[in-house]
Amino acid sequence: MNSRLMFSLCRSCCAESIKGDCFHEDVEDRAFAGTWVADELRKAIQKGYKILNLYVVWQYEIIQYDKSKNSKGLFTEYIDTFLKFKQEASGWPAWCESENDKIRYISEYKAAENISLDPDKVENNPALRAFSKLALNSFWGKFSQRGCLSQTSVIKSRKDLLELLTSPDKETHDIVLASDETIYAQWKYKQEAENATCYTNVVIAAYTTAQARLVLYEYLEKLDRRVLYCDTDSVIYTSATGEYEPPLGTALGAMTDELASYGKDTYIRSFVSGGPKFYAYEAVTPGTGELHRCCKIKGISLNHENSKKINYESVKRMILKMYDDDDECEDNSITVDFRAIRRTKTHDIVSRDESKRCCPVLKKRRFIDSEFSLPFGFKDSL
Repeated sequence: MNSRLMFSLCRSCCAESIKGDCFHEDVEDRAFAGTWVADELRKAIQKGYKILNLYVVWQYEIIQYDKSKNSKGLFTEYIDTFLKFKQEASGWPAWCESENDKIRYISEYKAAENISLDPDKVENNPALRAFSKLALNSFWGKFSQRGCLSQTSVIKSRKDLLELLTSPDKETHDIVLASDETIYAQWKYKQEAENATCYTNVVIAAYTTAQARLVLYEYLEKLDRRVLYCDTDSVIYTSATGEYEPPLGTALGAMTDELASYGKDTYIRSFVSGGPKFYAYEAVTPGTGELHRCCKIKGISLNHENSKKINYESVKRMILKMYDDDDECEDNSITVDFRAIRRTKTHDIVSRDESKRCCPVLKKRRFIDSEFSLPFGFKDSL
């Protein structure tokens, strides 16, 4: 909705970004129309939601991978390959302090995932870990990739050019003269002529991502208002003695302590967020008293120069400025300059100066103050 992936409680409040309690009494004003897999609907019904109308239902055979029978699932070999790389590149868990601990860790991982880790290859390798994680995460998106994306054809004959320009199912967007004998033509299929690719499978893509959301929701449901920030596979939350703590593990679906790399029992003492994939925090390691600062902003590479402008302190100032009644926040942003490698229309590779503007974008929820937010459509009086 509004060109964003939203999670709200009332369609009208979400569409209009209403900042107060929901006042819509008509069910039709609050109801959402969308596409969900059966598991998501079961969860919604469990939470008290009602299905008003069914427009289209897809039925298909379901098979489930059974580790106990050592059977092969559709993607077992692919997942196991890159999961092994990722786990080995993550290094030894913090609790592995002796050789016996390491043997136990490898044995437990084998029992949980049926993957044999090589102890000689278990070492912290951020590059390999990032590559493996990318291979695992991007895999599912390919199944739902749109078939009407722009394509580029290299044309060297008059016949091929005329065929493209007169094709009833293609529309040409751009033609670039590359040389006296070659042109580049950018085109895409018309919407009515779009065909599914050989790797398109919306069911697999929808079902896989739905399972990820449901697993995340299990944690959010228990943590409730203690959650400060969450993403597809991560949660940042407040913690106090006697409160629920998500169990940690190394198997698929289990949470891991991302602060363990700083040292044992490291915790976040201050956290700020300017929107999705835009946050910064200060963490402290009790044993040494060492202070760690981390800043993550999607789309901006925080090299040495950029980190002078965008860091924990500057992000914190931007966030707090948004809630200052005396400040209109019209210029609450930071611009960073960098060198980028780009491809031109003629497929030449160039290096050029570019800039990006960094500013808080809090459009997905209703913010009460700088420390608390609610989903659009929430009724505090209920």
